[in-house]
Amino acid sequence: MAGLGLWVSVGGVLGLVLALAAMAALPRLIARLPDPGTAARLRRIADDVPLTLDLITSCLRAGAPLSTAVRAVGGEVGGPLSAVLADVAGHLDLGAAPVVAWRRAGELPPLQPVVETVIRVGDSGAALAPAFAQLAAEERERARRAQEVAVRRIGVFVVIPLGLCFLPAFLLIGVVPIVAGLVSGLLI
Repeated sequence: MAGLGLWVSVGGVLGLVLALAAMAALPRLIARLPDPGTAARLRRIADDVPLTLDLITSCLRAGAPLSTAVRAVGGEVGGPLSAVLADVAGHLDLGAAPVVAWRRAGELPPLQPVVETVIRVGDSGAALAPAFAQLAAEERERARRAQEVAVRRIGVFVVIPLGLCFLPAFLLIGVVPIVAGLVSGLLI
């Protein structure tokens, strides 16, 4: 449909070439678009990570084992992160090391910092609760910065339509009469 629209609007050989190019490129571009459901799921997980880490940290500081903490928090968090935490808790219950239990969760981009923290803590032998608390603070700061960038982008997108409307008017009202006056002065 886009190709036909280009061919009709441009016309001629150029329109035909543009139409064929659009018909060849459009399916590839559409296939590259991310699945909206997956994007929403990952966004929800990223939003839930800081609170989840805080809750796991609280459970660990209260003396709960890691598998119990992860299972309890996973049951309360809800959403797509709940299933991931249930999987991690299941692996921990079967006796897997925390690094192994969290590895599959690292396939999700929002949880990669969590897995890296678990690996780092596992290699060093440090306590997991302080590392999770620090990571939760870092993730909150990252989310805050991302929101600031989004707010700044809105300002740019608001200015673009104004520029597109006022620039032609400025040219027609301000520049064209001056140029026309100069040209008519030169011709006389």
